[in-house]
Amino acid sequence: MTCNHGCKIDTPDSILNYDNRDVFEEIIPDTEYMYQEKRDELWNKYRYRGIGSCNIDYWVQCMSDVYNIIKETWDIKIKTWEQYKLSVSSTVDLSESSSQYEMVTEHEDTPDTTLSTTRYLSDRNTTTYNASNKAGLESQTVSDYIQAVPDPWDAFTNEFRKLFYWGI
Repeated sequence: MTCNHGCKIDTPDSILNYDNRDVFEEIIPDTEYMYQEKRDELWNKYRYRGIGSCNIDYWVQCMSDVYNIIKETWDIKIKTWEQYKLSVSSTVDLSESSSQYEMVTEHEDTPDTTLSTTRYLSDRNTTTYNASNKAGLESQTVSDYIQAVPDPWDAFTNEFRKLFYWGI
């Protein structure tokens, strides 16, 4: 990629096209957990972004260093994400229910002679119960659910953001 002033800014795509060099393959070896998915995510996000150095080898080493620092943390997060996806893929339940009741417990001390309409309470306890049970997800709960489980791939690729030129 070149700018109006004639400077050349390489992108992962231009490096692949002109040098036949897959920089993401160099950065994430085949021995890594979900290496192809990680590479694909980087390609999807940074294919046409200018790299942050004119020296490709230096830039690849910087990217590799960042990857080596973050990989253990992100492997755990991605594994957890993948397990979570499997656990909810067929079990999302959108049903909901609610229940309400009021229970009044009274103890009456009746005298020997009572009037028919008079009550002689010695104790009264009133318990009110209102419950809403969301066995699945509805309305606000769906929104909260979606916000609580963000896709880790975007955050993974953002770890490399500072090594790309964003001025284009």
